Amino acid sequence: MTMTEESQYWRDIERATVETLLSGYAWRWQNSPLQILENEKEFRLPLVNPETGSASTIWELAGKQDGKIRLEDGRKAVLEHKTTSEDLTPGSEWFRRLQMDSQPSLYVYAARQSDPEVATVLYDFIRKPTIKPTAVPVLDKNGLKIVLDFAGNRVRNASKKPKKKCYDCCGTGTHRFEGYGECHCTLGEWRQTADTSKQFSLLTRRMTPEEWSQKLCDDIAARPDFYFARVEVPRLDSEIEEFMTETWDVQKTIRETQLSGRWYRTVSRDTCPFCPYFGPCSSKTDISNGIAPEGFVFSTTLHPELSEEIQ
Repeated sequence: MTMTEESQYWRDIERATVETLLSGYAWRWQNSPLQILENEKEFRLPLVNPETGSASTIWELAGKQDGKIRLEDGRKAVLEHKTTSEDLTPGSEWFRRLQMDSQPSLYVYAARQSDPEVATVLYDFIRKPTIKPTAVPVLDKNGLKIVLDFAGNRVRNASKKPKKKCYDCCGTGTHRFEGYGECHCTLGEWRQTADTSKQFSLLTRRMTPEEWSQKLCDDIAARPDFYFARVEVPRLDSEIEEFMTETWDVQKTIRETQLSGRWYRTVSRDTCPFCPYFGPCSSKTDISNGIAPEGFVFSTTLHPELSEEIQ
């Protein structure tokens, strides 16, 4: 398989994964009582000093909410869709971190500027699969698996007891030999299992995207709560106030670094080896000449949300 074929195979697997997860999501929540009030609403708000009530002349709060909904009990909530690979069980480390996350506070604050009835945030999670495409046994024309020895020969089970005559075997009354020199009428059935101690292995192929989709679909049906969860993250007024104070302090720090030209770095063995900017950062690469560091390009196309914030 060429690199192009290899890349195409994994793109097809990824496409099948997304399509199956979305189908599973629709199946899981088909009877959901949630009422959608808004979708993909952008917001731009003044960043206000919580002590004086004055707005910043430099910064704004901007973002986009996935939606606004009405819960089964009638309350209004901000809806946030997320994919994750973390444990969705209430009480897990992820769950505790979410309670402290600033994003729910921002969304509730922003939503309340136009609708004071918004009470909470509902996180709608899709969990990434932990299972993977597996090898599939190759079958012969009779639907039997093919087991090979170290030399690539197909393996049979232990031989049967020889018959007195071979008429049932070949109809001639003479022995007919196959494989390892045994008479055809004494050969065992084709082996169906591998054995690493004997260097017997199954002949396999890669799972097709369609087979992978079915495997994932079966797993979703067996444990839907593993893949899909809706978690409410409420925010008290005191938490909103704390968020606004922290945000005001953050903007002051950013402004100070802008004016001084000194930017903080997080240097750690847990960050630097995985950071795509480690090379330019550690070598103090000068890009004022318009030449991008090796492995980088200057992009002229920005994400719509970024370009709107920069303008």
